[in-house]
Amino acid sequence: MGFNLVLLFCLAIFPSVLSGNPNGKRPAPRAPVLTKPAPKAWKFHVIALENHNKTIGSTFCPVTGCASAISLTFDIRDTCQGKCINDFYNAMSSPIYVCFMYEQTRPDCKDPNYGGCPHWSCKYHSTWTRWGGENPSKLTSVDWHTKVNYLIPDPWDIRWKKGVVGFVYRHNEKDSAFDGKTKIFIYRALAEFTP
Repeated sequence: MGFNLVLLFCLAIFPSVLSGNPNGKRPAPRAPVLTKPAPKAWKFHVIALENHNKTIGSTFCPVTGCASAISLTFDIRDTCQGKCINDFYNAMSSPIYVCFMYEQTRPDCKDPNYGGCPHWSCKYHSTWTRWGGENPSKLTSVDWHTKVNYLIPDPWDIRWKKGVVGFVYRHNEKDSAFDGKTKIFIYRALAEFTP
């Protein structure tokens, strides 16, 4: 008990022992360090709805705003699970094309089962415009195989905030069956800008 009393007496006289400050003086208060918040910008995402909602492409609008067209790059092999598309795919002889319901103006082209492309007279965008579709096309091939760019000419439009569903088609080379299709979802969301 005597030792405890001596210890308490020493702590009462020398409280700086507990603070780790040997001279017993309190440090001057410091102003908080202000950090600049990271800039935010619209980020566009391409989601593969038939591949566990995997993000297969994304891009930012400039921090200054979405005042001009932007382009999204993605690989069509990522739009589906497994081997639904062969590794070697020639987009020149078997074009890739994409359809969106929001672009369709004719009533017979608004079938949601085909994403707006139940027949060839509907609006679609092809990697090979000589093959057909809208001209100029919003879809271009990056490597003439499976990588494509999709141009969004109006990224400021409110439809992109809600998101749009589209269908990516791969034209059947042999014309012996229906063209393969997968479903994508494109939307924008505000995110911290990382160049």
